[in-house]
Amino acid sequence: MMKMLTLNTHSWLEEHALEKLELLVETLIQKKYDVIALQEVNQSINALPLEKKNHFHQVDNQKILRQDNFAAVLQEQLAKKGLQYDWTWVANHIGYDRFDEGVALLSLTPIEATTSFTISNETDYTNYQTRKVIGIKTTLNNQTAWFYSVHFGWWNDNKNPFKEQWATLLTAMPEPNTRTFLMGDFNSPATVKNEGYDLILHENWLDTFQQAKEKDSGITVPAAIDGWKSATDALRIDYIFTNQPIEISSSVVIFNGINQPVVSDHFGVEVQFNF
Repeated sequence: MMKMLTLNTHSWLEEHALEKLELLVETLIQKKYDVIALQEVNQSINALPLEKKNHFHQVDNQKILRQDNFAAVLQEQLAKKGLQYDWTWVANHIGYDRFDEGVALLSLTPIEATTSFTISNETDYTNYQTRKVIGIKTTLNNQTAWFYSVHFGWWNDNKNPFKEQWATLLTAMPEPNTRTFLMGDFNSPATVKNEGYDLILHENWLDTFQQAKEKDSGITVPAAIDGWKSATDALRIDYIFTNQPIEISSSVVIFNGINQPVVSDHFGVEVQFNF
């Protein structure tokens, strides 16, 4: 049985951020996920450069890694406790005027290849609408697969609509016929018809939540947050999609105060599966 996790970390923006990082580390040590996708992975623009990049895999147009890079700190803390991950990270844009904000992936098995590309029409690094994805190729249980960490924009955005970002992703993936998992914050509620979520299903991608033998509510955003300030209902906007049928034993929400403590303004999604 293999396990994946996706989590929008809201890193360094949470109250009691270091305490929440410790809770996250403790849970990851227990769970031993094969692949972890993280979004809103921040580092301070003015922090000192990170000298030791243990098990880090570089991507093109890489921003300088800083000492407080959330993924780097997380990977180091896990390694100290005996859980060694290969990892990679790419910056999307400047966040909150003080961070390089990006997306990251961690893999227990060796990363064999990486890719990163821009999916938004906007490319200005100072604009929060600039969005990249990052992908890794790795082998689990003798099966090679690509895993992507994604953080999409919104359906109704005039300049950078979800539909165009999705189309760009599909054409930019290096090996689209290989088994692929898209993991992350899609900013597309499952309950809204004829928008992002329905488009993905229409393109024959499979929602692992729907495919799971055991599941819960799937809710990952309980109330209004940044980007959804007008939301009145709880949302399911964090997903793991796959392009090929697979046996999904369970899909559960984690870090929601019921299944592990809350560590972010998003909850995480944990999927157990078999090839």
